[in-house]
Amino acid sequence: MEMRMKSKITILIICMFFTGAVTASANHAVVPTLLSGTAFSLSPMGKASVTVFDALGNRKSVIADKYGVYTVDVTEMKAPFLIHALESAGANFSDESKFRGKSITAILGGVTPHVKNTANVNPLSDRVVSEVALTLGYKGPIGLVLAGKTEGIKTEIIMEKTDKTRLMVLQALKDAGVATAEIWDPVTSIESSNVVDVLRLIRHNHGYDTATGQVGDTMLFDINFRPLSAIDILNFERASKEKAKLADKGIVHIYLAADSTCSNYETERTPRAGWGQIFQSKFKENAKVMIVNAAQSGRSSRTFSNEGWLRMIGESILPGDYLFIQFGHNDEKGGSAIPAKRDKFDIANTATYPNDAIGKIQGSEDLSFQRWLEKYIKLARDRQAIPVLLTPTTRIIVDQDKNTGLFPIQQSVHRNNSTNSSAKYFGDFSQTIRDTATANKVALIDIDAKTMTMANNIGEPQWKKLWLAVDPVQYPFYKKGMTGNIDLPDTTHFQINGASKVGDLIIEGLKKTPSLERLAKMAK
Repeated sequence: MEMRMKSKITILIICMFFTGAVTASANHAVVPTLLSGTAFSLSPMGKASVTVFDALGNRKSVIADKYGVYTVDVTEMKAPFLIHALESAGANFSDESKFRGKSITAILGGVTPHVKNTANVNPLSDRVVSEVALTLGYKGPIGLVLAGKTEGIKTEIIMEKTDKTRLMVLQALKDAGVATAEIWDPVTSIESSNVVDVLRLIRHNHGYDTATGQVGDTMLFDINFRPLSAIDILNFERASKEKAKLADKGIVHIYLAADSTCSNYETERTPRAGWGQIFQSKFKENAKVMIVNAAQSGRSSRTFSNEGWLRMIGESILPGDYLFIQFGHNDEKGGSAIPAKRDKFDIANTATYPNDAIGKIQGSEDLSFQRWLEKYIKLARDRQAIPVLLTPTTRIIVDQDKNTGLFPIQQSVHRNNSTNSSAKYFGDFSQTIRDTATANKVALIDIDAKTMTMANNIGEPQWKKLWLAVDPVQYPFYKKGMTGNIDLPDTTHFQINGASKVGDLIIEGLKKTPSLERLAKMAK
C-alpha cells in the first residue's frame, strides 16, 4: 500500500515536471515575432487589407484598424518580408481594364525575433519596392506581389534603394523638423508627427507598361501633381502652402484631367512641356485661381479613371471649381492598320470608341468615348463643380521620312477610318467631344481646330519650334535615335514655346465662351 502511494506520488511529480517543462516551453513560444505598422497614403488607410509575403511564398493577411494600423505574426515565416496594403479585401489592383483600388507596398530585409518590429507602408516604401522589383525584372511592385515571394532579394539592395529614395524627401524631412532625416527609413522609422506632415504632401500611384499591359512602376508627385525625382525633390514649403490652397474655398481651382500634351514633366525632359505645366502663368498674378494639373502621359479617358487619377480629383475638388477634360490621343488606340505587339493591350485596357458619323454611340456603353467623358462631367456636377470639355491638340502630319511636315492639315487627325485603323468602330474623336458637349450642355473649347490653324499658319519648318524637335547638343536627353530629336521630331508633344501657345489658345477660348466669363476675367 505504502509502495503504491509512493509510486503514485513519484508519477505525479514526474508528470508535474514534464507538464511544467511543456508549459515553460509554451510560454516561451507565445512570445511571437511581429510586424506592426501603419498603412498611409496621403492619410491613414483605415480598414485596409494587409498581406505579408515571405521568401518561401508563405503569406498571412489581416485587416488594419480604422487608423491603418496592422499587426501580423511572422514567427514561422522567413525574411525578407513584402507587405502589401490594399484599400479593401478583394479590391482589384492588377487588372488594367478595371478600376484599380489604392494599393501600396513595403519591403523589410530582416526582423528581430520575439519582439514587435516596425514595418510601415507608405508612398516612399512603395517606391523602394518598385526599385527593387525592377532589378528583378518585374515592371513594378505589383509584379512582385503577384509573384508572391521574396526569394533572392538581398538586404543590400533594399538598403541601396532606400538611400536613393530618401534623397527625394531628405530636404523636406529636414525642413519639417525631422531630427533623424539623414538616416530616416520609410519602413522601420517611427512615424512622428513631423514625418506625417511630409507624407501628407506626397501623391502616389502605379504606372502602366504599354508593352505588356501590366501595372508599372511607382510614381510619386507632390500635392499639386508635380513628379518627384532625384532632381525634382519635394519642396516642403511650397507643397505645404499649396495643400492649404487646395482646401481654400476662396480660391477658384481649375483641375486638369488630360493626357501627355497637358501633363507636368521632370526637369530632365526639358524643354518638353505640357500646356497644363505653364497654364498658371496665363492668369493674373493677383487672381485667386490655382491650376491643379493632374494630367498623365499615356492615359485615355478610360485609363485615367480606372487608374484612380479621376478619383484623386474627386477627393479634393470643391463647389465652384472647374474640371477641364481633354482626351482623345490615347482613346483612339483601338488598333492600327498594321497591328503592333501592344495593340492587344491598348484594345483591352486603353481604347474607347467614337460616335458614328451621325453622332450615335457605337458598340458597348462601357467602351464608348462619350460615356467615359460623361463620367467626368457627372463627377464635377456631383461636387457642384463646372465641367469644361476640350478637344485634343492636333498632330503634325509628316511624310515618309517622318521629318518633313505636310501642310495644310485639312482635317482632324483624331479620326479612325478603315484605311488607317483596324479598330472595331470608326469615327471622329474630336467630333464626339463636340457631340458630348452639346448633349450635356457643357462649355467646349475646340483646341483641335485652333492648333490645326496654328500649325497651318506657321507650316514647314517653323512647326519644329513649337512641337518637340530639339538639338541634342543643347538638350542631351534627346540623344540620337530618340523621338524629340531634331532628326526624329515628336509630332504630338510640345516644347515650352508650343505649350505656351496652346495655353494662349485656351485663354482665347475662355474669353469667347460666355459661360466661362468668370475665368476669363482672371486671365491676363
